[in-house]
Amino acid sequence: MVKLTRPKTKQKVKNMLKKRGAGVLLHISSMPSPYGVGVLDENTKHFIDRIADMGFTYWQVLPFNPTDSANSPYCSPSAFAGNYIYINPQGLKDMGLISDEEVSKNIYDGTPYTASYEYALEKRLATLKKAFLNVGEELAADIKQFEIDNPWLTDYAVFMAVKEQENFKPWWEWSSEHAHYFECIKKIYDYEESAAFWKFVQYIFYKQWAEIKKYANKKGVAVIGDMPIYVAMDSVDVWSNLPMFLIDEKTLKAEKVAGVPPDYFSEDGQLWGNPLYDWEAMKKDNYSWWVKRMKKSAELYDMLRIDHFRAFDTYWAIPFGHPTAEFGKWEQGPGMDLFNVIKS
Repeated sequence: MVKLTRPKTKQKVKNMLKKRGAGVLLHISSMPSPYGVGVLDENTKHFIDRIADMGFTYWQVLPFNPTDSANSPYCSPSAFAGNYIYINPQGLKDMGLISDEEVSKNIYDGTPYTASYEYALEKRLATLKKAFLNVGEELAADIKQFEIDNPWLTDYAVFMAVKEQENFKPWWEWSSEHAHYFECIKKIYDYEESAAFWKFVQYIFYKQWAEIKKYANKKGVAVIGDMPIYVAMDSVDVWSNLPMFLIDEKTLKAEKVAGVPPDYFSEDGQLWGNPLYDWEAMKKDNYSWWVKRMKKSAELYDMLRIDHFRAFDTYWAIPFGHPTAEFGKWEQGPGMDLFNVIKS
């Protein structure tokens, strides 16, 4: 577990992290909600009230990243972006961006005891597009400042805008002018209008989450985040940082992919398929991508769990194209060198 508290964090939270305590793991999607899945609303605050009353001092969430078609945050288009499915429609109405009628279009009429991700994704996206049409000058200025404060946002917004234009194909199947980041980014103004929508979405997500986290901290509850160690091949992280991954820059195919070796649970091992980091290239760059990622996590959470943490020591590398993970081998990760840089 990595402590992420900054010097400016309130003393109350700093003191909590020094004490032994108990907590609850419950993701946003599992909160009670009329919207198909849980959102960042009063139900989430009620949950915080309840666990605080019971004496719990920690709340652990699962990854906030946008999900893939299988609703997995471990295969996300961005390691930095938040999932718009958790945006509270009522919060958009309170900002004067949508009407009561638009809020009601998000209400799910199925059973309240299960989640409907497909429904929630469809309705939330449509609602956000309606809300975006009502952005005024003051809000636009706030979004611009948010982009300045979060440099990752520009590439993410362009990536999503181009992905829409390319019929949501993976980036390596895009036209040559789009598939190569440095060629695509030269024409950034061609995507300005559609990219602006994705910047708006991230502003709203981070605004709503900041309010929830502030509420939790005031109640004496620290938030434990969850970070997937690897990123998806079809992500802005890979597309815009190709030299930092073990990927052939000519063929745009991964050289090696992630997984774990055979064990008592699986005779073939697990073939995850995520591209692997080029740790030598990252070291030469002073691990800047990881430093930025950890810095953003320090804003989102009070503590952080990194999934598959052991791969910072040694990791299982599987040559691309092999059908199972048994063909891989152990390779050396960055070890403490990475964490010494992050700490500094």
